[in-house]
Amino acid sequence: MKLIISLLITIYAVQVCGAQTSNTTRWQEGAANTDQLTINGKTFKTVTLDGLTLSVSLGEERLGTELVYYDKFVVYLYAINASERRIELSPDMVTVEAIKPKARQIERETAEHLSKSIKRRSAFAGALGQVGASMQTTQSTTTGSANGAIYGPGGTVTYSGTGSSTTTSPDMEARRRANDQAAVLNGSATRAGADLQLVELKANTLLPKQEAGGMLIFDREKKCEEAIVRVSVDGKIIEFPFTWQRKK
Repeated sequence: MKLIISLLITIYAVQVCGAQTSNTTRWQEGAANTDQLTINGKTFKTVTLDGLTLSVSLGEERLGTELVYYDKFVVYLYAINASERRIELSPDMVTVEAIKPKARQIERETAEHLSKSIKRRSAFAGALGQVGASMQTTQSTTTGSANGAIYGPGGTVTYSGTGSSTTTSPDMEARRRANDQAAVLNGSATRAGADLQLVELKANTLLPKQEAGGMLIFDREKKCEEAIVRVSVDGKIIEFPFTWQRKK
């Protein structure tokens, strides 16, 4: 998660000049007001319009813990307000639309909602381990010997022999391991959820010379080959196209 935060800080260095006057502006490679850069393997596309610079990345990521995770589309957005006006920034201004092979609006999921899902699945996995451990048992065998004599009218009878008994009891070590694992799962889920909510894009009013950024989570479209991120900001719509090469 530190990598996510460093990504957002790094994008601050992006500065691009130029402007367009139409209500809808689309990122185009080589255009005067656009740029493209790669940071830690992620492709960021940048558009500058009327003093506002937006850097956007779209990709697939696995969010959660090592054992409990979800594959999602993730948008990273960073905005720099170099104008003299106030600019409102909000998660609701960002949408993602799958274009190819099938056009479909992709639903956004809040970090809070995903965090709860991760915690629920982690708690369930921990509980399953505890149930399994409670069914495990250990056996111990005790062996003993006996000898003696019996006296009677017919004479004396002597005897000797050995015997054993088996005792079944709960496997307390298995229970301890399961409880420890459940605690690890719950702790990891709590930390992962907190990290996601920390870096999620928040609603902000950007004053002149201010900047802000964050990530947004969207449902993953498994067969998506082309998608557009649309940002509705400052009375304009800015489109960022992204494509993927899918294995046949």
